[in-house]
This record gives sequence, structure tokens and C-alpha cells, in this order.
Amino acid sequence: MEETLELNKTTKTDLLKIDPRSIIFDPKDNPRVDYGNLEELKSSIRESGVRDPLKIKNTPEGVKLVHGYRRMTSVLSLIDEGFDVARVPCMTVARGYNDEEALFDHIICNTGKPLTCMEEANIYTQLINAGYTQAEIAKRIGKTQCAVSNILSLLKLTKKVQTLINDGIVSASLARELMKDNNDDANVVESILISKNEQNDGKVKKITAKSLPSSKSKFYKVQNVFAKFVERVPEDKIEKFTALQNAFNAETDDALIDELMNIL
Repeated sequence: MEETLELNKTTKTDLLKIDPRSIIFDPKDNPRVDYGNLEELKSSIRESGVRDPLKIKNTPEGVKLVHGYRRMTSVLSLIDEGFDVARVPCMTVARGYNDEEALFDHIICNTGKPLTCMEEANIYTQLINAGYTQAEIAKRIGKTQCAVSNILSLLKLTKKVQTLINDGIVSASLARELMKDNNDDANVVESILISKNEQNDGKVKKITAKSLPSSKSKFYKVQNVFAKFVERVPEDKIEKFTALQNAFNAETDDALIDELMNIL
């Protein structure tokens, strides 16, 4: 038999109680990509309901969700599992509330899972495309312009490295430091970090500065060669080139370097 949860604890007059099934909900409108583990949030909703109101706005199509995507996703998941959430508390945003205001609120009013660095960087980019400067963004969200600039610099990294950051395997600060050490060459940084990650034999293990060779080491110099010349390797030698790179990742050796130079 389905359980029903009536949310009658909210008494504020500015709150609405709305059937979540009637709220227009499109996850693609949410700048958050990583929703994290929702089980703890679902358990909380099952026991106590949605405590923090969702933000909504009225549109010609109907009531649309503005903020509270993790809560809404959890509610709909519970409903799919047979736990019927009859009403959720909602607050209507002010008239004139636009997409830029929504982006700022994703940073300022985020009460749930913190945004990842890459999610934050993508929000800043959208705001800059809308005409805001880094200084204006920093002032609005209560951070320094340097902090905003550092986050935006992560977008120079390759998608593979950005994924490592999102997955918590590489810190944003380490990635920025590697970019600085390698003249902002994102391909070299990817080569260094992916190589180190592959050495962990598929185990999820955080890569730290101490676990990497010195920036002046032979390892870094050869990774620069791999990153810069991979597109110039003849097609009939690419397999040997890849095998050589894997061998070098396992053990730095002068003979391997000589063999690499012969291929190139």
C-alpha cells in the first residue's frame, strides 16, 4: 500500500503547498551536473518532508521549478518508489526574476550539496556571456576577483582533467599549479595526470602534489614530448608510441627516451 506524506507543518503565509507532479521540471535548466548521492536526502524527506522550500515561478506553461533540483529529483524518485509526497513547500520568485538572477542564486543560495569547481566555472562563464565582468561577479557573490579568475582558469583544462577534478581525484589547486609549471599547456597536464591515474590500476585514489614527480624531472620533460608530438606520430607507429608511453609511465628509463626519439 502506498504511503502518503502531507506537508502541513509549514505555517508561513508566503509559502505555497504544491503537488510536485504539477511542477514543470527540466534538469537541463540546472547548471549542476553532479547531484551526488541522493539517498540521505531521500531518507530525510521520507521522515520529515521537504524542509527547505523550492523556488518556483509562474510561466504561461504553468508552475516551473527555479531552485531545488536535488530536492525535486529526490521527491520524484520517492514517488516512483511508491512513497507519495502529496505536497511540497514552494516560494514564488519576485516579478522580473531573470536567468542571470537564477545563476547568481545557484551560488549564493545553495543550501544543499556544494557546487563543483567546474559547475561554478560554467556559471561564471554564462554570467560573463550575459555581460557581467569578473569584478561584478565577485562583488555579487562575496568573493575576490582573484578567486573568480582562478575558477574560470580551470576551463582551460581538457575535459578529461575536468572530469578528474569533478570526481575528486585531482584538486583544482593542483591542476592550476600544473598549468603554471607547464606554460598553460593543457595537453601536457592531461598527459601527466592521466598517466598517474592509470598507475593506480583502476583504484580511485586522489592524486596529490607529493605523488607526482618534480616539475624539473625527466618524467615531466618526456610527458611534454608525448603531449606535443602525439598528433605527429605516423599512423603505422601509433600503437608502438602508445605502448612506449605506457612503459615510460611505469618506469623512467633513458633507453625508452632514446626509442621515443627514434619514432619521432
